[in-house]
Amino acid sequence: MVVLYKAKCINNFNRTVEIFVFAKSEETLKNVLKKQNIYLISAKKDKSITKKRLSSFSLQFIHDLRQLIRNNVDLINSLRILKNTHTNNKLSTMIDYIIDEIEQGKSLSETLSNFECFDSITIKCLQVAEKTAKLYDSLTRIEKYLNAKNNILQKISEAVRYPLVLASVVFSVLIFWICFIVPKFAELFVGMNVELTILTKCVIAISNFLNSWISAFLCVFFISIFFVFSKTNYSKQILQIFFKRIGLTRLKFYIEFFYGMNLMLEEKLHLIECLEMFLNSENSDVIKDIVCMIKQGKSLATAMETSGVFRHTEISIIETGEQCGDLATSFCVAANNIKNNFETKSKKVIGILQPCLMLIIGGILILIICAIIMPIYSTLEYVNI
Repeated sequence: MVVLYKAKCINNFNRTVEIFVFAKSEETLKNVLKKQNIYLISAKKDKSITKKRLSSFSLQFIHDLRQLIRNNVDLINSLRILKNTHTNNKLSTMIDYIIDEIEQGKSLSETLSNFECFDSITIKCLQVAEKTAKLYDSLTRIEKYLNAKNNILQKISEAVRYPLVLASVVFSVLIFWICFIVPKFAELFVGMNVELTILTKCVIAISNFLNSWISAFLCVFFISIFFVFSKTNYSKQILQIFFKRIGLTRLKFYIEFFYGMNLMLEEKLHLIECLEMFLNSENSDVIKDIVCMIKQGKSLATAMETSGVFRHTEISIIETGEQCGDLATSFCVAANNIKNNFETKSKKVIGILQPCLMLIIGGILILIICAIIMPIYSTLEYVNI
């Protein structure tokens, strides 16, 4: 894989400049710059381009390249047009690297395989396109595949994010009331020497406890947030366990598997070859078992059912596709079925979660308000007597 380096160099005019260059290693970077009579002073890896940005770039790159190929622009000129029209300097450097590699005799698929943002299925389909000279058709199918996969992954992300944001808002409102509003009334009650109810005493006790430990709670909260969003291996493992527990890991595999199989079968790849593309996934053992069963003469639907990973609905769709001789379409139907099922369930969960959280915060606020009003009301009654 190539890496983006931020290099401090001396150019032909003996001036010190900073440039961005893609290279496989620092040694390769030195050689590349040396050929241009540029001498490297220092270099460090640049990580400012996020995975999300790269994923968006890969989809946009495939879309724009497809449009240019459609208008009979050759590959090199298409890439040069993309480079000149790109506003982001770092991504423009990435396209420049692709052009240089292709001009040196490498294929498009071989060059793109050096970048993490282009997955193995995309690269495999481009390899087929280069052999069959049907680049436009392949790019069209790849764009459709990337769009479908990115859309559902974005919806999964939104489905996880929304409850967390809602719960954070609820938590913040409750903390504000308990830590800032209740203490003001507690001071008032002490000054007025009011007899407090059990509910009021409990609310004030909770408020005093939280106020005395608020700094520790905030420290733990922010450290936890930093830990979760940091890119350490341990934090990634914790998140993977969490996503696995709530079923998102399996859902992501389903989406990538069914849409990926649809794309590769449309490219006329052999079934075994398509399945072997998923041997590096988290469910590699399952894929190995399916491949072994197919080689033994079993149907794909039977092998999927025996694995115990896939649902009965999707297995039935694949079985129908095998009987009709149209597996590619059946994989697309199965993928769309999973997507629609997820969207329906996520809407139901959010529809239930939102009013439940509102009821919880409403109930707690009513208790707090009652705890505040009751001593005031009893004092007013005493004054009237």
